[in-house]
Amino acid sequence: MSSSSPPSQPQRTIKDFEDFELYVQDYFRRNGFKVEKAKTNQKGYDLVIKNDNQLIAVQVKWWTKKMSTPTLLQFESFLETEEGKPFDKGIFITLSGYSRQAVALIRSWGDKSKVICGTLQNNKMTWVTIQPPPPPPPPPQKVYFGVFTCKGGVGKTTVAAHLSGALVLQGYDIALVDLDPEGNLSRLVGDGLYLANPGRVGNTIEVFDQNSWHEDAVKNCNVIVCDCSPALERNPDEVLQRFDSCIIPTTLKPFGMNKPAQV
Repeated sequence: MSSSSPPSQPQRTIKDFEDFELYVQDYFRRNGFKVEKAKTNQKGYDLVIKNDNQLIAVQVKWWTKKMSTPTLLQFESFLETEEGKPFDKGIFITLSGYSRQAVALIRSWGDKSKVICGTLQNNKMTWVTIQPPPPPPPPPQKVYFGVFTCKGGVGKTTVAAHLSGALVLQGYDIALVDLDPEGNLSRLVGDGLYLANPGRVGNTIEVFDQNSWHEDAVKNCNVIVCDCSPALERNPDEVLQRFDSCIIPTTLKPFGMNKPAQV
């Protein structure tokens, strides 16, 4: 069904209901439909339009105010009666548009409804379209911090622990991953920490070693802090590639910056 009339059609002023009904008939004829008027005192619809595939009841409303929901609900109910069931669709046409409540109702019916609603003005039909539901929000992006140095004893594990503590104090749930086979992080932090917050749910630091770590296990944690092994090759590539930031506690000497530069 065309959404607008041919541009060659002149605009016209609608004087009354009969004039608007003739206007609607002309629109559907120009779009390939056969048009019949309903019988006198026929309830539920004003016109019948049909083509090779469809039989459609049309209700016409010449209102100066925007269309409200009760009349739309009445038309929808008619299409569910025995008299209305033979129609494939019902088209509701108004001159003045629809109220916000009416638009919300139309869209709540979804694309399986038999009712189609439009506004015919200046030779152009504007249909009230069904809005698709909004897409689900993307999962929160996890932020990865790596703490790495190629030399032991420079405070790498202490930095990872204190960084996690600072973030949990700011209201984040933290996954603290010990990638160092020495396991110093587990000895320093134990199996984790719970920070209570009066009046609301508190936050946690959960500790994992390389064997027990899997991102799917910490769906609640948006921040991952990794205490890396000093041997670069012992750190899983898939974890290193996720780092958003890398903290390198080391001295500013060429030897100390060699492997960190690779990270």
